[in-house]
Amino acid sequence: MHHQNDLQARALLVLTVACEVFLAWFSPFPGSVGFAPVVVVVYLMGPCTSIVVTPDKLVVRNSFHSWHVARSLITYPDANSWSKDELTVRGRRPISISAFEPSGLSFGMAALAGGPRWLIDTLGEIGPRPDDGLVAWRIRWVNVALAVAIAGTWAWAYHRW
Repeated sequence: MHHQNDLQARALLVLTVACEVFLAWFSPFPGSVGFAPVVVVVYLMGPCTSIVVTPDKLVVRNSFHSWHVARSLITYPDANSWSKDELTVRGRRPISISAFEPSGLSFGMAALAGGPRWLIDTLGEIGPRPDDGLVAWRIRWVNVALAVAIAGTWAWAYHRW
């Protein structure tokens, strides 16, 4: 399994949670804690994304949906030329791999350059076995619910002011 390893996003998550706990504990005004939406947005921007290689399929988890791709349908990338953040699947359009993309918090840093090399090496190490040849697309309902809750919270707070 490969998770997005954007250290700045993780540092911002830890700092935000620490501020939330500090304000909740020491704030003289009830209800003055408002960092929870920031934590959820930072989580959805990157750390919730991953890619998993198994003997029969590849699972690509992006922020709001996941792909389950049979190993037999993957066009194996060339280790010397492949540096994109997409997976080429026979008979389908390319699948974006969010775990290999900068989260928007990396401020121009190429923090995830090792992801494509990891995928190529892992596909070679974990030998494929016969599979069903299917590609499945699924919605990640928990992440969609988190995003809707954040949007609703901001809309409610804006309307209240």
